[in-house]
Amino acid sequence: MSTDHRHNPEIQAYLDLNKEIEETIESDLFSESNTGYFNGANFALTTLLTYAPGFLRLSTIQSYAAYYAIMFAGEFISAMLERYGEDEIAGYFGNDYGIDFDSGLDTLEANAYESLVQAAYDVLQGINTSIDLFFEFNIGSSLGQTLKDAINGTRPTLMYDETQEKEGFIFNYTEYIFREGDGNDYLDFEDRRHNSRSTSQIIVYAGKGKDYIANVKKAYGENGDDQIKDVKYAWGGTGDDYITNVKYEAYGENDNDYISSAKKAYGGNHDDYITDSDEAYGEDGQDILVDNKKADGGEGNDTLLGNGDSYGREGDDYIIGSHSRGNGNILNGGADDDTVIGQDKNDVLKGGTGSDILIGGGGNDLIDGGEDSLYDNDLASDVAIFRNDANFTFTKQSGTWEYRVSGQGIDEFKNIESVVVEAGDSDNTIDASALEISSNLDGRAGNDIIKGGGNNDILVGGLGNDRLIAGLGFDYLDGGQGNDILIGSGTSDVGRYSETELAVARGELPESALRSPLVTIYQHDSYGGKSKAFYDLGNFTDHQLGIGNDALSSLKVADGYRVTLYQHHNRTGNSLTHDFSTTYIGDWFNDETSSIVIEKAPPVTIYRDGSYRGRRQELSVGSYNVGGLSYIGNEQLSSLKVAEGYEVTLYEHANFSGDSISFTSNTSYVGNGFDNETSSIKVEKLLEVDDVLVGGAGNDLLDGGDGHDYLTGGTGADKFVLRNPNSYDVITDFNASQGDEIWLDRDAFPGMASYNIPTQTLSMGGKKIFALENAVGFNAHEHIKFVSAEQLDAHTSLPGTERAIGEYGTVDNLTHVWQTIELDGNYIDPVVIASDPTFNGSDFSGIRLRNVDSDSFEIRIQEADYLNDIHTFGETVSFFVVEAGEWELADGTRIAAGLHRTDNLITAQNDFDTIDFTDNGLTDFVSAPTVLSQIQTNGTNEGGSQWVTTRLKGQSSTGFSLGMQEEDSLNTGNHVEETIGWLAIEQGVSHDADGDLLLQGGTTGASVDENWETISFGEGFDVTPTLIAKLGSTRGLDPSVLRLDSGSISTTGFDAFVQEDQSLTPEIGHNHESVSYLAFNGNSGTLTGFEL
Repeated sequence: MSTDHRHNPEIQAYLDLNKEIEETIESDLFSESNTGYFNGANFALTTLLTYAPGFLRLSTIQSYAAYYAIMFAGEFISAMLERYGEDEIAGYFGNDYGIDFDSGLDTLEANAYESLVQAAYDVLQGINTSIDLFFEFNIGSSLGQTLKDAINGTRPTLMYDETQEKEGFIFNYTEYIFREGDGNDYLDFEDRRHNSRSTSQIIVYAGKGKDYIANVKKAYGENGDDQIKDVKYAWGGTGDDYITNVKYEAYGENDNDYISSAKKAYGGNHDDYITDSDEAYGEDGQDILVDNKKADGGEGNDTLLGNGDSYGREGDDYIIGSHSRGNGNILNGGADDDTVIGQDKNDVLKGGTGSDILIGGGGNDLIDGGEDSLYDNDLASDVAIFRNDANFTFTKQSGTWEYRVSGQGIDEFKNIESVVVEAGDSDNTIDASALEISSNLDGRAGNDIIKGGGNNDILVGGLGNDRLIAGLGFDYLDGGQGNDILIGSGTSDVGRYSETELAVARGELPESALRSPLVTIYQHDSYGGKSKAFYDLGNFTDHQLGIGNDALSSLKVADGYRVTLYQHHNRTGNSLTHDFSTTYIGDWFNDETSSIVIEKAPPVTIYRDGSYRGRRQELSVGSYNVGGLSYIGNEQLSSLKVAEGYEVTLYEHANFSGDSISFTSNTSYVGNGFDNETSSIKVEKLLEVDDVLVGGAGNDLLDGGDGHDYLTGGTGADKFVLRNPNSYDVITDFNASQGDEIWLDRDAFPGMASYNIPTQTLSMGGKKIFALENAVGFNAHEHIKFVSAEQLDAHTSLPGTERAIGEYGTVDNLTHVWQTIELDGNYIDPVVIASDPTFNGSDFSGIRLRNVDSDSFEIRIQEADYLNDIHTFGETVSFFVVEAGEWELADGTRIAAGLHRTDNLITAQNDFDTIDFTDNGLTDFVSAPTVLSQIQTNGTNEGGSQWVTTRLKGQSSTGFSLGMQEEDSLNTGNHVEETIGWLAIEQGVSHDADGDLLLQGGTTGASVDENWETISFGEGFDVTPTLIAKLGSTRGLDPSVLRLDSGSISTTGFDAFVQEDQSLTPEIGHNHESVSYLAFNGNSGTLTGFEL
């Protein structure tokens, strides 16, 4: 027999002890049995005869023979006498062996003499009559019993007809009833199972103690923590019972029970665990039902996991469907506030009454929020949650909401007040623009497009370069990490989101998956015992409290809310109001609450004592002399609470005079000379907020749209867009050192703007258009850009829209005189890359730019400072202008461009700046790209006027190193800070949508020195290309540039050499360097692509 007692270590320890006792007892049965007085007398007599005198004396062998002869004779006579009548056999000395219960109703009474320790291990053998119908064994002792396979023989054959029925008898089969005592008993009839009809009639009442019962028909655990297994019916009784393998029905009854593998399992009172059963009924208590074919939680806050059809019933239940049971299941939360989560089947999710969260999962699901209960017009809220790494689109058909998950068909939901979508880590599109209910849309990782709907929405981009587009209503947009575009709406709603709701928007979901509770009540002090969380305003009576009537002892209250406790139903009787959490509500109201009301707190509440204690006074918007208040007198105020969206100002003297201090949030101690010093107060409502946009990490573009918006860029170079002169936005974290800029629509703001430094507000025509909070390094002249509407539209266009991203051209006969290049396009952050010059004039020369603007730049040849800087020989120089950012051409070729500020001169190999693609909000390349760089500035206002060039090294898939060099005689210390533009493009040939050669970029090996070298293209062009070529390495540290032979530029390649500066020495020899080049098919043109 092998039985697993791991779930009850106490029973296992007890069995180990009994095993040792059994082995001793079983040995005694075959040596010196002492069963009954008869055997005792027999033993005494035969022992005395070994000492008798003369012929009466027996040897030891003779005494044993006489002992066993007399014992078997006695047992034979006893058996004959026991065959008739209703006998009661008492086993006084233990280990008794009863033979042949034949006629009558016979009972083996094992506990007739309980003072003997061994009055327990009795055996009943040979039940073979057709008359005995009922056997009862009272096998009790407080010392505990072990009854193992104690019934030997076969089931009696019953011969009867209906006239033989008697009250109290069970006909049609014989039953054996065992009534245990108070000890820890072990009853297992496993060895009788070979006769299928022998153990099926055994009934055990375990009594007190920790009992083990197995292989019987019915097991009653009664008192104590019992283990019951391999039975037809089980009743756990009182105690924490372990019940498993029940053929028909199992009842846990009282206390916390474990039931598994039953046809029907009933938990009973308290908190039960039921698993692997056909039907599981938790009944009362907070039950856990796992992997059952059908699960019914009953009353209490239950957890149902991996079951088939699941019904939460009363209480706040948590239900997760099954991956494997059927093609789909019914998951019904029932009453109260439930969380219901489907799996990958076609499930039906029902919330029932209460505020529910419904999560569909995979499969084609039907999501039904159910019928909500209405209390004082405060509608309970149901939430549908969808999680999938796919695209989501919401539509409405004939009054039923539908959502389409790409590749998974169309699902339905109804009676839902809020939707939550959590996409995966791919590039997802979430389109909720048709929704009329509130939504929380989280794109997670990937480059996502998220569109809000017609209510109050939360849009979270997560990791990646996202586009978040607000709909109507008050929306909160959080781009997360990456280069994001956030576009608000112009709809006005009251108030900003609370910190809890902002945490939700950032992906820090609380347990409810949407929001934190407003109020939580607890059965015991210090937040102990049963609890109930409330997420909505309203009135709640005793049956809705969830912890019982007159049971509340402690509570938690969220900032900005208050709860009033009432002594009786329906808000009657004594009351107590709390707008703060407390571990104990006080003796006079403890266990006295029968109904509650949850409300928003008033705009301002002032308190006489610190930490929100003492008498208090609630204030609405208005002006007050404290002396005229009802509950707090003049110069008594010490702490206060301020609801979100309001401001309170305290004044030293009456009539709002003297020193003052303002608060927009709670303070437990006003301090600063105002504790017990306040004589007048003003309460004001702040501006209403339309949208809240949070860029997060990366280079983001935030466009609040119309209305009053809060814009937070986060780390990275962010662009804050203002389009409407009637709007008023607040930028919370402008930081010039990170590259932040403010873009104004130049068509909407044609006049002069003025910036007020003390108030950090920008006004135009006397009207405030934006304000800064906590600005770092802001300069209105440097950091405000007037941009055309076309530029703004281009930068906020959706992915998949091909547009102009750059242009290329050639300047002939370029000299030392500045020449202005007008551009065809209009750029916001243009990066200009110019080729090193041709070699028509031999003086050491480079290219210099200035006034790089949205639609033009200036360019000239600059000779080194040791020369006269007059370069009259016209050089041919090509250029490429591209918008800073990350782009993809029609054939998939990637381009990245950016700007870098530095004053660093390189005099050694470790002097370079490192440019990391991901640190600039871009993505790494698959392999090392071709990199080109160019200084964009010149002159005392925007850079140094000395001759300077850029040098590169260390190009890899993740970035490169960059620095500047002045001429050799001056190349020490630092240069004036310059802006350097850089371009990285995948090496190789790129074709347009028609398959024609468009461009090619490449980097040679270290093959070019002071001598002319021919460089060949990877693929020949149709016409002479526009060529941009520069040094691609720094193997030699002498200041140098690349010079080109203008006559050699052809469809197949070009000639170039390295020219060194000779300001210190006439030596011109140089180490071999690599050359980076970018060539376009044709003399000029526009490059189109897709923004990444």
